[in-house]
Amino acid sequence: MRKEPNALIHTHSPYLHQHAYNPVDWLPWSEEALAKARHEQKPIFLSIGYSTCHWCHVMERESFEDLTIAKVLNEHFIPIKVDREERPDLDRYFQEVYQRINRRAGGWPLSVFLTHEGYPFYAATYIPPRMNGRSWGFLELLETISRQYASDRATLINEATLLTKSMKKERASPGPLPSPQKIAQRFLAQAESSYDPIGGGFGAAPKFPHASTLKMLLYLSSRYQGRMKSQIRHTLEQMALGGLRDLVDGGFCRYSTDRIWLVPHFEKMLYDNALLIELYALAAKFYDEPLFMQIAEECADFLEERMREGLFYASASDADSDGHEGAYFVYSYDEAYALLQAGGFSDKKIMELFGELGITPEGNFEHHSIVRAKRLALSLEAKEALKLFKQARTNRTYPFIDRKILVAWNAMAARALFVLGRSERASELLKVLLERYLSNEELYHGSLAEHQPTIKGYLEDYAWLASALIEGYLTTADAWMLNAAEVITTKALALFYREGRWLFGGEFDGEESFYESSYPGGTALMAEVLAKLGIIHHPKYTTLAQQTLSRHARELEHYPFAAPTALMALLLATGDSLIAKAPKSDHHKIEEAAIKAGLPILIMTSPRYELCDQHSCLGDFATVDALINAIAQRPR
Repeated sequence: MRKEPNALIHTHSPYLHQHAYNPVDWLPWSEEALAKARHEQKPIFLSIGYSTCHWCHVMERESFEDLTIAKVLNEHFIPIKVDREERPDLDRYFQEVYQRINRRAGGWPLSVFLTHEGYPFYAATYIPPRMNGRSWGFLELLETISRQYASDRATLINEATLLTKSMKKERASPGPLPSPQKIAQRFLAQAESSYDPIGGGFGAAPKFPHASTLKMLLYLSSRYQGRMKSQIRHTLEQMALGGLRDLVDGGFCRYSTDRIWLVPHFEKMLYDNALLIELYALAAKFYDEPLFMQIAEECADFLEERMREGLFYASASDADSDGHEGAYFVYSYDEAYALLQAGGFSDKKIMELFGELGITPEGNFEHHSIVRAKRLALSLEAKEALKLFKQARTNRTYPFIDRKILVAWNAMAARALFVLGRSERASELLKVLLERYLSNEELYHGSLAEHQPTIKGYLEDYAWLASALIEGYLTTADAWMLNAAEVITTKALALFYREGRWLFGGEFDGEESFYESSYPGGTALMAEVLAKLGIIHHPKYTTLAQQTLSRHARELEHYPFAAPTALMALLLATGDSLIAKAPKSDHHKIEEAAIKAGLPILIMTSPRYELCDQHSCLGDFATVDALINAIAQRPR
């Protein structure tokens, strides 16, 4: 580690600060860094990651702290570091570069080589430091590229030019809006074909929660005679038994490395937990399952306890602790035995609890045990055991928390808290977001709590904040939220909307993908926001939602399973939606009825009981039960 920091020390990003004392002469992405590459005629090595990424830490330890590798990087390249959370526009573009070159999805750390003019020609993810068998080592790769850049630069520049030209997408021509019923049926069929009957969820390992997909399936299951109802429940239960879900501290990890949700990638992201709070809260009503609501509540408690920064939430917590992946989260057999013994449990009871909580001598993760329950309903003794395990963690080093505040992810948390019923906390969060990150009707992307924001907001920031404000208005009937949602949406239309196309924002300002990745993206979510505003406020927004969906009609018809939020927008924007008005105290009953009816119903706070569509009110009711009965009798 160097004594004097490199240029990253002057940035505000926690991730860039992690690399400020590397022997590599890192520069942050800037016009000055790009100009330096042009002036010195050196290729650029671009490394994109984030502060809680395990493999980013591994590559730093192995390569970026290696003096030999650093010497080659500093002499022959312009090394640039990017925080993917701070600059999602750069990450989006270069992930697509990786996909074009390698014909598969990328990840982090993302390692990209560019010409001195800034055109990419080679991309990888994690690279080991030295050649291992047939795999390239980072040192050998650097030496090979530097030699070729010196001897045959024209070939690399030509390859980079062709790749850059291929990145320019042809604009999709709009098509007729597809039938919502046809797309819903195809969505269900694609879900069934990729469902894993063993572990639940979809596809093989690594396995992600796909919260918005499961949320969409809750609605479709009721609409289509309980189709996939048991599979959805099985998935929700398996995800919650432990491993992916931290039974000790609460909260969900980012993904599972296996098909049964046992061994997670231990980092915890704000966005995953926000989306899963919503999902489990809705599932609790759909299945009449209090344990699902308990999971949602515990997850929210975790966010408040561990990821709160003043009035805001931090973005993520690390997988590593004291330099080891998962060290904070797992227990040795002897340690667990001693903890329970000191807690007053008999030897016989300890063995019973070990059976209930999956503690074994051989362990299930690197000779240690991840706590995993056999069933959701834990015994009272098991709950007491978990308290002892949590107390033991107070003597451990808690994983690093990235305290960067991102508008989109905070808005997800606010929306989740509204769904959960914590309206006061959610409203408070939205007020501070607007106060701090909205200036002259223009949003900023985020910042550290102690710094003023400097990066302008991207489409996803506008979309998620508008979505949370609409959820808040429906929950509380506070007019300021509807007004703010319209202001945010109007500005987003001016900045990003081009005749049905939505631009991502930032550099390489291309059209955003319609399909979802880790969470719903800006295009699909803006279609849903517009559809909701069209129902509750003005029909002009419905037209704009339909234009967005029309632009992506072919994608929606081809693979709707990858676009669940867009499917919900389609249901809302094609007249297949209702507004139920009722006092706030009755919202939970109506929400249960709406979910079980499989209808996209917006529930609005009102002193009266009414059921309306986009054009007129269909009935005025004396009681909530009469309103619920009317919902149950609506055609699906």
